[in-house]
Amino acid sequence: MIYILHFSKKVAEHAQHYVGFTNDTERRLQEHLNCHENGSPLVKAAIESGFNVEVANIFEGDRKVEREIKRQKNTSRFCSICRGSKK
Repeated sequence: MIYILHFSKKVAEHAQHYVGFTNDTERRLQEHLNCHENGSPLVKAAIESGFNVEVANIFEGDRKVEREIKRQKNTSRFCSICRGSKK
């Protein structure tokens, strides 16, 4: 599964999304949102800065799809919050 996290503000003036891949979405999201040591440093920075972090989208896909989304550097195109339609 591919998931996209949306931050209420840009982190370090450049990132407003986090894109990830996992086989266990619930566990992985909890790692991120609870600032677990296995979570992303970017998500942790957003949370520690007081930004809201929301799950914007979850969809079928593999690691190759995740990397393609990251490579495009246009995650807002895949973000339901940025597009104005929550999940």
